[in-house]
Amino acid sequence: GVKAENIALMSTFVIPILVALLVYSFGFLLTKRPLFALLLSGLIMFGTILFNMEDLLHLFRGELVYTQLTIWTRPILPTISFLVFFLYLNVLYKALETKSNKWFGVLALVYGLSFYTYLYCFLFLSLFVCVLLITLLIKKDWLLFRGFLLSSVVGALLGSYMIYYLYQVSQNPYYEFLSKSLGLVSSNKLIISTGAVLTTFIFGLFLYFKRQFGEKEILLTSLLVSTFVVVNQQIITGKILQEGHFHWYFNVPVFAIIIIYVLANINKKNISNIFAVLVMLASLYSSIFIQYSSYKYW
Repeated sequence: GVKAENIALMSTFVIPILVALLVYSFGFLLTKRPLFALLLSGLIMFGTILFNMEDLLHLFRGELVYTQLTIWTRPILPTISFLVFFLYLNVLYKALETKSNKWFGVLALVYGLSFYTYLYCFLFLSLFVCVLLITLLIKKDWLLFRGFLLSSVVGALLGSYMIYYLYQVSQNPYYEFLSKSLGLVSSNKLIISTGAVLTTFIFGLFLYFKRQFGEKEILLTSLLVSTFVVVNQQIITGKILQEGHFHWYFNVPVFAIIIIYVLANINKKNISNIFAVLVMLASLYSSIFIQYSSYKYW
């Protein structure tokens, strides 16, 4: 009963504002520093192409190669999946921090909701669930392991109808034809991005010198491992699922989260603050440049 133009207005204006607030909230929970929470929000909302070397060269040279407006102009995905993804991370952090059954209950609800938003959203979260459970098992944190396992099982049960629905789709006589035409490719190739390598190197150095592995490090390590696995599931399955959807909508935000967390924990605050402002300005410039290039093209 809602008009299409109202849905478009919500998904390209209202929901991105909510996403920005959720990203800021998660950034503040991680760093306890408002400047870096704001930086994380700005980087994810405006500057994700800064994680791609080719895009950096286009920006530096002023090459008007962009023909698509920023992702926030697209109704209604990926805005909805970003909303669910960052809501999940906020609730997960509170659950890990407080070990409260209340937060684990909310976590189950959000995880179940993810199944009804976006294929790539619940696939990433499901893989992340597995990695985090393995990490907690290795660390022998039985209290967190039990709470997270139970919330994940309940969430999966809430999302089970969508799994059944996808199974029904796979039985359709047109499924094989449509899956190929929509980008399901047979391949076992390994996919590693520059952003993934750089983030892993920086985070690895950070963990080496910090020599502590608390809840925050468990969370970030599990997220980072998930980014590698989710774009390389084809090594086992032999099928590539448009890895760009995983890369830009989930992996790059994870890279941003980890980089900002490391930056916020650098002891020399003057240097980190200056760098934060420079990254914010670069993020704003990159989105303005994309919009200008796209409007120029059209």
